[in-house]
Amino acid sequence: MKLQSNKIIFLLCLLIFISGCKNNKNKKIEIIPLQNESLINDVIALYAESYDKNDGTIIISSNQLENLIIQIESFIKTSFYNIDKYYECKKNNREYFYTYFTIDNEEIKESSRESFDYIWAPENQNSIKEGSKTGYYKQPYLDIEHEILLIINETALYKELGIALMKSNKSFFMDTDKYDILIEYYLQKNLVEQDNEISEKKQNITFEQFSDLFTLESNK
Repeated sequence: MKLQSNKIIFLLCLLIFISGCKNNKNKKIEIIPLQNESLINDVIALYAESYDKNDGTIIISSNQLENLIIQIESFIKTSFYNIDKYYECKKNNREYFYTYFTIDNEEIKESSRESFDYIWAPENQNSIKEGSKTGYYKQPYLDIEHEILLIINETALYKELGIALMKSNKSFFMDTDKYDILIEYYLQKNLVEQDNEISEKKQNITFEQFSDLFTLESNK
């Protein structure tokens, strides 16, 4: 009886092992080739058994595909964080640090660097008081449109990989459209911010500048 019980346990373990190997079998995925996305291409190559960046063909196991999806999602969330932090630091006149990723010795590392523009505004209380940059102050800088484009590209890849994994693994599910509303929100917010900056520049025009413009128009 004990021998038969051990035999059943062995067969169950064998079935689980075979099932696990089957689910983790390398799969062929074809994605839209990524242009000018060297980091993302390197990340895919890091997780995949093989990757042809020219035609978008990926050979990868289910486990590694799931890990790759998690990694791409972390890039998306970081880009959203960069945008939120930029608006917060700009509003509160604080130093802004941009978060980004690099690959070093086949390891993905997160880093940050201060990102700013020098703005000429000697009347600003935060302007530099001495040295070659006297009269300038450091304003947080972020190319919002570029950051949103990164999110759009990363989200497109996130969807492609997620759909591929759901097709091969029926027990896996992810909401591939979860970031669409957020992307639309930040696109609209960027347009509003641009309009506000234009209005602010118009309001801050000096009397001398206005007189120059008026004279210019009169001479036409």
